[in-house]
Amino acid sequence: MYEKLLSMLYALKLGASDTHYWVKGDSFWGDHKFADYIRNGEDDDDHILDDYIDAINEVCFLGAKKPTPYSKDIIEAAIKYIPVKVSEEKLMFHNLGKLIYDILSLIENIIPEASTGEANLLGNIAQDLQQRYGLIQKRVSYSV
Repeated sequence: MYEKLLSMLYALKLGASDTHYWVKGDSFWGDHKFADYIRNGEDDDDHILDDYIDAINEVCFLGAKKPTPYSKDIIEAAIKYIPVKVSEEKLMFHNLGKLIYDILSLIENIIPEASTGEANLLGNIAQDLQQRYGLIQKRVSYSV
């Protein structure tokens, strides 16, 4: 389950990067910065998704005395979760929202079996992603 979570977080990072670079039009700057926020967090120097990926490896694998997954395997699995390429900005964010919703659903399924440390980490990830999900819903003005 943690391997899938890592893959989905990589897909979100890559999908947010794509959206960051592909947006255009009247809302370009705001959408460009919003996609950056989804990927990085509050500050452009933060790398919140990278931090969560690192923490999952350290807490859920190393902290559980399990080997960390090989990055190539995680990236190959992430490909199927990366949002499809679209040209309409609202749909770009809609697709990111759908991926976040799916990640939140996966976290809900993992938590009952998680250790306390894992559950704390997963709760932090879920809190941040749920906030982003809510903001995306305001941007696209329809539910996923």
